[in-house]
Amino acid sequence: MARLAAQLDGRNRVYIRKMEIRLSQEDLLRVAYSRGYSLIDHRVGKYYEFVYTPYQPGRFA
Repeated sequence: MARLAAQLDGRNRVYIRKMEIRLSQEDLLRVAYSRGYSLIDHRVGKYYEFVYTPYQPGRFA
């Protein structure tokens, strides 16, 4: 989880192949949300896309 958190450093988009990371989707969502990112699961391409969205309504900083 620390490696993922280090990659989510404020860039607009971060792409990670599913083979590179062995975390549950709940853990991925928890880390992404805490860093201001939304998670998109690309099942066909087999990768995760993290999109920086810090100012979503209802998000607490």
